Amino acid sequence: MDAVRVCWNSPQFCHKVKHNDATNDSKVNINMKRRAILNAFQASMVPCLIILALAPTPAWSQSLDGTYDVYWKGFRVFTLESKMVFADQDYRHDIALRSRGVLRLFLKAEGHISSDGQIIDGKVRPREFVSESTWNEDFYGRTVAYAPDGKATILRHIEPENSDGYWEPVPEELRVAPDPLSLFVSAVQNHWQLPTASDETPITFTSFDGPRAMVYHAHCLQQPEHLDRTKRSTYSGPAIRCNITGEQKAGFWVSTKDDQDKHRAEEEAEEAEEEARERGVKLWLVPTKDGQFMVPVRMELNSSRGKVKVYLSETKLQFN
Repeated sequence: MDAVRVCWNSPQFCHKVKHNDATNDSKVNINMKRRAILNAFQASMVPCLIILALAPTPAWSQSLDGTYDVYWKGFRVFTLESKMVFADQDYRHDIALRSRGVLRLFLKAEGHISSDGQIIDGKVRPREFVSESTWNEDFYGRTVAYAPDGKATILRHIEPENSDGYWEPVPEELRVAPDPLSLFVSAVQNHWQLPTASDETPITFTSFDGPRAMVYHAHCLQQPEHLDRTKRSTYSGPAIRCNITGEQKAGFWVSTKDDQDKHRAEEEAEEAEEEARERGVKLWLVPTKDGQFMVPVRMELNSSRGKVKVYLSETKLQFN
C-alpha cells in the first residue's frame, strides 16, 4: 500500500493518502475536504480574528479590535472577530471563527485560537499557543508551549476518535517558534518595515502550531494600491499589498482510508500544488492614524473552488 501526497487549494494544506485499488469509499473525499477546511483556518495567514475573554493580567494598555467577514462565490461563509492587546513587552492575540449562511447548513464550525508572549528586540517570542474548535460533532484541540529559546513542546493534542488518519511527526529542528497568530502580531507591529521594504526582496518567516511546520514568503509593494469602496468593508482608500506564498515543510496528514485510483490522485495532487504556488494570497494592510500599527483590511485567494475574499467589516480603529 503506497502513500500519495494530496493537496487542497494550497500546498500548506497537503495530505498523504494511502491507496488500495480494491476499495472504493466515497467518504474519503468528504473527510479529506472537511479536514482541508479545518487546516486552512488553523494554519494559514488569513487575517481572521475573534474577540474573546482575556486573562485579567497584565493590565493591557493598547487594544486592537476588529471583525472580519469571509466570502466565497459571493456568499458570506465565515465571520471572524479579533482582539489583539499589548502591555509593555507583553502581547496576547485571540481569534475565533464561526461558519455562516449556506455553509453552516452542512458545516457547523466554531473555533477559538489564542497566543500570548513577549516582543523583545522587535521579534515576537510566544509563550503558549492554544487552538480549540468544533466542526459539526468533531472536537479538535491542542496546546503548544514555547521555551525562551523558541523550542516548542506539545502539551495537548486532541483528535476525534473516528479520525481517519494521523499527523506525521515534525522533526525536532522544525519545532520552533513562532506560532501562526504571533506572525500576525509581528505584521501588525510592522516588523516587516512597510512600506520601505522592497518588493524585490521577499520577507521569509516560519511557524509551528503543533502538527505542522510552515514557511512563508511575502513580497510587499512599496507603492500603495487603492481599495474601492464596498458595503462589505469599513475601509476604502490606499493600502499596501503583500503577495504571500506558503509551503508546508513537515507534519503532513496521512490518511488511513483507501482510494480507488492511485494514479488519478497523484496527478490531482501535483496539479493542485502547482496551481497553489502560482496563486498565493493577496493581503492588504493599512497604517492606523497614529502610524503605530499596520492593520489587515482585506485578503484575497483565487482557489480552484472559486475566489475567497476577506473584508474588515467592523472596527473602532481610525485610519488616515
